[in-house]
Amino acid sequence: AFGLKMIEHAEQNAREAFNAMRAAAKSKDVSEVLKVQGEYLREQGARSLSQAREVGELIAQFGRDAIAPLTGKKK
Repeated sequence: AFGLKMIEHAEQNAREAFNAMRAAAKSKDVSEVLKVQGEYLREQGARSLSQAREVGELIAQFGRDAIAPLTGKKK
């Protein structure tokens, strides 16, 4: 699950980067390019936080699952 999630995140990030590059290439002037870049950076920052939370939860769940047999607790 962890490996698949990392691939999904990479695909999403690449897709969004290419979308931003296309929008910048279609821009009529430098101010539009700067606007596209700013929006991309804001969105990528939020996306990175969300992806880090997802990965953190996967790691935490893996840890819980790994120690459950030792403690006798079920998830």
